[in-house]
Amino acid sequence: MLTAVGFDLGDKGYDPSFGMALISPEQLEMVDSDVIFATTFADQGSARPAFEALWNNLPAVADGRQFDIADDTWMTGIGVLGANRILDDLESWMG
Repeated sequence: MLTAVGFDLGDKGYDPSFGMALISPEQLEMVDSDVIFATTFADQGSARPAFEALWNNLPAVADGRQFDIADDTWMTGIGVLGANRILDDLESWMG
């Protein structure tokens, strides 16, 4: 969906077969992007504060371009309805 609307997902940790990049706190320095869409799996919610403490130095976060995505829309929302909800999110965040 993101590539269809013009985002370049790069090659740093992005796994096309999985549809996202899984980044550990030790790999956070390799995130060099204009925009960051982040989510936390329910069973890994306790890891979120460790990331937030580290990612505040990333330019996208410092400039207010980090957005929390909803798992039920972005990860499991399939088909036209899911795509439209993602597009709605992108429009409201990116203008």
